[in-house]
Amino acid sequence: MSLDDRDMILDVACSVVNVSATEPDGNVVVYCTGIITEYDEVGKCAKVLSSSSIMCSEEGKLRDPNQKVKVSVHLSNDTVVEARVLFFNDHYGVSFLDINTEFPLVPATLGSKPYYGQNVFVLDRDDEYALVVSHGSILYLEKPLFERNHYMFASYNSSLTCICGPVIDNNGEVIGLITSHLPQSAILSISIVKKCIQMWNKFGRIAHPIHHLELKTADVGYGLQR
Repeated sequence: MSLDDRDMILDVACSVVNVSATEPDGNVVVYCTGIITEYDEVGKCAKVLSSSSIMCSEEGKLRDPNQKVKVSVHLSNDTVVEARVLFFNDHYGVSFLDINTEFPLVPATLGSKPYYGQNVFVLDRDDEYALVVSHGSILYLEKPLFERNHYMFASYNSSLTCICGPVIDNNGEVIGLITSHLPQSAILSISIVKKCIQMWNKFGRIAHPIHHLELKTADVGYGLQR
């Protein structure tokens, strides 16, 4: 890793936080990573992109509402603030949170999308807020499991299985999120995330097509002759 890469990663890390869901008895149901996407200096509030696992089980079922799980965001100044869940979608594996804090936050820069063969870094926060950085590339691999034709996969090794860590390019832009481990790390393109946020802001809901299809990308080369 070069010095430029290190500095770039440290800049992005300012936008990467820890999110937890806790039961009333203090038992932590799940830890996951979160990304600051918006910060309002006047209203002292921020939007956080995270995983749907704070609201859903591994099987995709909604957690028992009687559990009254509290969602919290852990910030870099050692403070913990309670979050309000704006929306979550288990099909895409994401949630969008709202928090209030006097602590100034730095939103991440959202890019366009990942592409096959691209070199990437993956950032995660463990349950002690330590930053874990992995490096790899986007694989030419498709596993349309559970009708998740939108999954892409990365080649990197990490003992951390925390989800919703940002996948960033060499410019420090977030181009995807780690949504699960199959065991390869499945990536959701940030373009889909932005579309989910747009649909929620406009319609108050998120739609996705259900065609019961398993789709694959075809790499077609064309030869031209004169």
